[in-house]
Amino acid sequence: MENTADLQVEGNSFSCADEVAKRISRLYGDERLADVTFVVRQGEGPERRFFGHRNIISVWSGPLERMLCGSFAEGSQREVFVKDVDPAAFDAMLKLMYCGVVDIDVDNVLAVLDVSVRFDVQPMVQFCVEFLQTNINSEHACRMLETGVQYSMPQIIDKC
Repeated sequence: MENTADLQVEGNSFSCADEVAKRISRLYGDERLADVTFVVRQGEGPERRFFGHRNIISVWSGPLERMLCGSFAEGSQREVFVKDVDPAAFDAMLKLMYCGVVDIDVDNVLAVLDVSVRFDVQPMVQFCVEFLQTNINSEHACRMLETGVQYSMPQIIDKC
């Protein structure tokens, strides 16, 4: 029997949210139960494949839910091609969806913001905006200003 140290009991209810999160995170990158493979490519760069689970991804992203579960052709396909997206940023988005964490730095924040806006993953958008607000410096100000204008984000524009 597994350790139940994360079990929270309150009255007649119990919660094991940490255990649920831990178990879902095991699915990140796991091909065994995956029902979709994303083939991601930016420009002429190399393709990368990412395994996913429609039910998990769909609860995070409306655009991906419509793509994977709606009447789009991708809804019935095992492989879904995603063009013009940085594969590392797409992987960061999946890591957030499965594990609840994302690693952001000045080198990847714009690509991560782009994928999070494109697929409407609001917690990741918010994290990127907060990161940009606290990490804008004169070296990156012009790129950040362009990003703020591109995505209509006055909080970034004002900070620049």
